[in-house]
Amino acid sequence: MAVVPANDLKTKGVSDIERLLQDAQEVVISVRGMPRYVVMDIAHYDFLRECELVAAWSQARADLGRPPPQ
Repeated sequence: MAVVPANDLKTKGVSDIERLLQDAQEVVISVRGMPRYVVMDIAHYDFLRECELVAAWSQARADLGRPPPQ
């Protein structure tokens, strides 16, 4: 995972994030040396949200005692 300090982001802007996202799915923005934010491509974000919804749906079915569909 790529890390970019907030000060670099201030001076280089979004172009620095775009450059880093070419080689990584996520970029961490650090503030005072500590990881603070994560930036990712919208397609990767949508994929993660879909995975989250599928997991929640599966958990709800399990809670009701129903097996997941085949």
